[in-house]
Amino acid sequence: MNNLALGTAGEYRVMSELLLRGHVVFTPAVDNGVDLVLGNGKRIQVKSTDSEVEYRKGVKFYAFTIHKNIRHGHVNKKYKSDLAKEFDFLIACVPRENIFYIIPSEVLGKVSTVAVPTERDNKSKYSEYKDNWGLLERR
Repeated sequence: MNNLALGTAGEYRVMSELLLRGHVVFTPAVDNGVDLVLGNGKRIQVKSTDSEVEYRKGVKFYAFTIHKNIRHGHVNKKYKSDLAKEFDFLIACVPRENIFYIIPSEVLGKVSTVAVPTERDNKSKYSEYKDNWGLLERR
């Protein structure tokens, strides 16, 4: 599956979960770094992957890249920004495995990649956010 199809599948998979949990979900007409907006105003960025990346000592991760491309002449330049200004929550998902990490943007700071150990190696600081849909209820 190509990246665009995977990203779209992830967005619809997350939207489906939110709707089933009683949320009102809107999709912006323009992709400005926010993929979904809840009825309570929370802005959500969805990142998807379907492959593991091996890191040190055989520990496998799901890696989610978060960056913006800014056009400078003919060159796209990546930069890190304060993600809390861009969106309220990152939902990092592995659609085929039904795995979701709901991570408040303020804990991300200015990262460009979130790496979460797979289920069998889950010792990540993000493990507390796995499938924590209740976080989205906060105002």
